[in-house]
Amino acid sequence: MQLGSDRALTSLPKALRVLPVSDGVLFPRGILKLTIQKPKDIELVDDAMRSDRLIGVVQSDEEDPSVSKPAFYRTGCLGRVKQFTDGEDGSYAIKLRGLLRFAVTKELRAARIYRYCRVNFEPFISDLPTRREKDDVNREAVLDALDRFIAAYPQRIDWDAIHEASDEILVNGLAIQGPFSRAEKQALLEAPDLKTRAKILVSLLEFEVTKVTGPSKNL
Repeated sequence: MQLGSDRALTSLPKALRVLPVSDGVLFPRGILKLTIQKPKDIELVDDAMRSDRLIGVVQSDEEDPSVSKPAFYRTGCLGRVKQFTDGEDGSYAIKLRGLLRFAVTKELRAARIYRYCRVNFEPFISDLPTRREKDDVNREAVLDALDRFIAAYPQRIDWDAIHEASDEILVNGLAIQGPFSRAEKQALLEAPDLKTRAKILVSLLEFEVTKVTGPSKNL
């Protein structure tokens, strides 16, 4: 399945195998690395590898990781398995590349031990390459907020890579790696466009800074 034209929307699946994760979020054209260990998740990946390599990734909304059927957020991102490694201990290491977001409309009962859901891609057709418009991200605001965050939480950072990154890679990369709650990362995922996501990101970074410095009229 190629997503280079609007015709791809009609070829998208009406239902997806869905993988709730508690340690990551996938964005369109983003990368997410996962270690797969639970039997139901291994079966899900096995089925994906035998067919189209497509997996719907959603964030778990369950604090207890031992819950066998966790609640999950209803907006996720379709991903394609780009790399697969079979570990000696029976686990899998996979790398997913995000394609476009979807909304879960109904969880289906199926002869599978993993989650399987009816989904709708229509609200997110702007994720398709041919539908993307100029995002007009305030890159300076993002970099300023990041600079203040690094000052408050000293750590090594590759500024050359930061400055060379596209707006989309910069914003989505910080959204994935930032010390944000699941709810905050979900808000970033559900932002209607990259410009809005960047604004939310700046607000979240500035809030993290205030935890160290206290409120400032300059923020």
